[in-house]
Amino acid sequence: MRQLLQLGDRLLTARKIDRQLIRAVSTPHRSDQFRRWRLGSAVMFIVILAGLFYARRRLLVVLVNGPSMEPAYRHGDRLLARKCRPGRVQVGDVVVLNGLRHSRAGLTNQPFTPASPHMLKRVAAVGGDPVPPEMLGRSDTTTGIVPHGHVAVLGDNAQVSGDSRHFGFIDAHHISAVVFRRISRGP
Repeated sequence: MRQLLQLGDRLLTARKIDRQLIRAVSTPHRSDQFRRWRLGSAVMFIVILAGLFYARRRLLVVLVNGPSMEPAYRHGDRLLARKCRPGRVQVGDVVVLNGLRHSRAGLTNQPFTPASPHMLKRVAAVGGDPVPPEMLGRSDTTTGIVPHGHVAVLGDNAQVSGDSRHFGFIDAHHISAVVFRRISRGP
């Protein structure tokens, strides 16, 4: 009888231990929860950092300076542009041009002002297209075709825009981005 009681006690003790093990496995310890939280936070931080890196390499925020693109874009508008290679622009795209020196009379040695390191214009024709009617009569349009590797750009507000009508075709390597969205309106 005594052996039977001892065996029963052992079984009860084994059941208690099993229950304790099951409880320990099913409810994570606070330090395990903290470790999981830290790991999740680290992964989220890396994803956000990678997204910012991608955006920095692919996107450009542009501030419109002047009335040459009115009524589509006004002075002070903030635009979002996607960086691109020169051959990827199409007629009608609004492009960001960098590295040009210009004045209303044509190309000069005067660089852009620090407040405006870029120029925003609409593509009127790409290499191989006919010259836009607004540009006919210029000395560089005798063939009637835009040279390959160049674009003709025009401002939407022709009265105040310095564009290809004034300084001719633009080498396509000056195109740095294509505008695809307005972020905010100017004052």
